Amino acid sequence: MLDYCQPMTDHYLGRHPDIYDTCSADLRRQIVTEVLQNFDAGISYESCCWAADVPPAVFSRWRLEDPRLEKACRRRLALLEKEYVRIMRGKLDEAGHKPSPSEQKMAHEALKQTSRYWMPKQAAAGLAEGLTELEKSLPPAVYALVVGTLHKHLDA
Repeated sequence: MLDYCQPMTDHYLGRHPDIYDTCSADLRRQIVTEVLQNFDAGISYESCCWAADVPPAVFSRWRLEDPRLEKACRRRLALLEKEYVRIMRGKLDEAGHKPSPSEQKMAHEALKQTSRYWMPKQAAAGLAEGLTELEKSLPPAVYALVVGTLHKHLDA
């Protein structure tokens, strides 16, 4: 049994944080595959990463560094969006099943959440536009307060 009063070792904490910068191509491929499989299971972005034992910030960095990985993530998101839209519109699936109103509502909510977590570039662009608008209309001290508050609560 784990004694929570004793210091935890790397065995209990997962991979050492430095491994993500030095890991082999095989380990990286294994982690990426696991994250994408988690996504296919309908798990949120952060949970996909943590379940594969990779910090979301590291996986996001990998996406920025590797256009093929970014494309794979975007493709998975597009396929999931397509399925959610089909359900929301009440269209039959391949087996001829028509989604119930509750399934349609759940698909709509899931689509909103999934898109928010898996498409950070769009969210960031929207936030940047909003901040630009606020900067023009707010006094400098108030604008600084808004930016400072957002910085505390967002992964900056």
